[in-house]
Amino acid sequence: MAAFTKFIRSRGGQSTVELALAFPLLMMVFLAVVEFSHLFYVRLTVESALREAGRYMVTGQTETDQDGKSLPRVDAIKDVFCKYLTGTGLPCPVVGSPEFKIEPDDGGGPGDVVTVTATFEKPLFSGIFRLFAPSFPQSITLVSSTTWKNEPFPTP
Repeated sequence: MAAFTKFIRSRGGQSTVELALAFPLLMMVFLAVVEFSHLFYVRLTVESALREAGRYMVTGQTETDQDGKSLPRVDAIKDVFCKYLTGTGLPCPVVGSPEFKIEPDDGGGPGDVVTVTATFEKPLFSGIFRLFAPSFPQSITLVSSTTWKNEPFPTP
């Protein structure tokens, strides 16, 4: 009986049990912080890229390729947008696709109001949240839009 009483009062292994109970909760909180901070980073980067593309767009500038030929204005706007997507893991969209719309389609003329909209599916880093909540999404849809009025610029 004395051995049984000693076994019951023993605290050996208590730390292990506490760690086993607390560690999953700590990891969930850590992963949630990482996941949502990256989500906010991606959202802010997409908005910043749209802002830079808008600033480029209102001036009426165009780019040239290696042969010196002028690229369509919408392609130049998209290239500026894609240049600023660094670190997001998002692909560069195709002009005219549902992911990247410029209205009017040609980027507008001098004095026109132009809207640029970017829509992305951002996959989540970890699927650990789906273990506890199967209805938790696998990706988040980000939609950002900006509207600018073109400056007076010479048309080609």
